[in-house]
Amino acid sequence: MSELKNTDIYEINYCAECGSDEIEKKKIDGRERSICQNCGRVYYRNPIPSVVGISIINEEILLVKRGVEPDIGSWCLPGGFMELGETTEEAVIRELYEEIGLKVKPGGIVTIDTTIGGFYGDVVVIAYGIDLESKDFIAGDDALEVRYFPYAKMPELTFYSHKLIIDRAFDKLKTKIN
Repeated sequence: MSELKNTDIYEINYCAECGSDEIEKKKIDGRERSICQNCGRVYYRNPIPSVVGISIINEEILLVKRGVEPDIGSWCLPGGFMELGETTEEAVIRELYEEIGLKVKPGGIVTIDTTIGGFYGDVVVIAYGIDLESKDFIAGDDALEVRYFPYAKMPELTFYSHKLIIDRAFDKLKTKIN
């Protein structure tokens, strides 16, 4: 079990259920959790779900240059956080439209990875293979540039989990070819 990092983002000061400030920490299920002493609500600390799209053409991977923190100007897979009320497929369609200006058709899940203690805390990254309607992409609201890179000449990526996801995607592609 990994040690929690960035735990200050998980501090509970008031109960969302009853508004009480009587919050204590107790060990439940092997982890320290915040519990409201007034109504008994237990606060679980869960990772944030996110999605990315993987488009590989001729051994080149589609990446976006980040226009927002963390690491403005660095490269990553196109994607982002899920919103309440949407499925993972809807999230990848929306996020890619926002970042590359194209409607995409998500294929299957290529892989899933987790970032522990990153900029946003713990994040689960669900990677979908995607089909693009064209290559006429435009950098969207939180991207500065969009382009394909040869796998062997990829720039350094913002998120290590994206490197692992890309490596797994290329390994699966090689397995299909062989």
